[in-house]
Amino acid sequence: MNILIIEDDIILAKNISHTFASYGYIHRVRIIESYNDFLFSGILLYSFDMVLLDIDLWNPKHQGFDILQYIRQKSPYLPVVMISSYSDILYLQKSFMLGAHDYLVKPFRIRELQVRIERWFRMYIFSEYYSVKKTLEYQHISYDISRYEFYISWKKIHLSKWNKYLFSLFLIYREKLLRKDFLIDKIWWFDETSKSKNLWIKVMRLKKQLEQTDIAWWIQSVKWEGYIFQKI
Repeated sequence: MNILIIEDDIILAKNISHTFASYGYIHRVRIIESYNDFLFSGILLYSFDMVLLDIDLWNPKHQGFDILQYIRQKSPYLPVVMISSYSDILYLQKSFMLGAHDYLVKPFRIRELQVRIERWFRMYIFSEYYSVKKTLEYQHISYDISRYEFYISWKKIHLSKWNKYLFSLFLIYREKLLRKDFLIDKIWWFDETSKSKNLWIKVMRLKKQLEQTDIAWWIQSVKWEGYIFQKI
């Protein structure tokens, strides 16, 4: 999971980021401190799986509500959790009216934040089922999102952290063409040094870890375009 934190309390943002670093299912965290930084960062929202957004930012004319509206225009289903020192019901109502998924009042426990993130991320992944299922299944493959583990016929697949993330993308977007640009942005974000060859290496490493199973061959290259994961 990639998380975007938009928060002007840099100490709080870094504390959250450092805590997340120990979680097996969180891969990258990016921190943005202001409305202007957000506007000029060139952020690709589809690179992220969750946004934590403060209501009050440095510029009082451009608060988190403006960013929330922008996110909803560009990415209607991306989970957004508002974090604020305001406990007034009016702020909570406005957040939900503008499309926030959740609202946390500062100070909060990191563990509480973790639970809420896991919940909304799970619903984001399983949105097509309109449920809060904990397992995504495809053929004889299972992805247990709460444990962040993969199984073939209920036997655990042992994968490295980054291969888990890459495999989760293939499984979530199964039978759909995943273009190279999409995968590169998901894995490397704004790193301009990353090229298609690096992606090819990542995919080959994943296939090598899966080579003892038949599903290694389900990851197919679509020349010049990207990859698709489907049973053959």
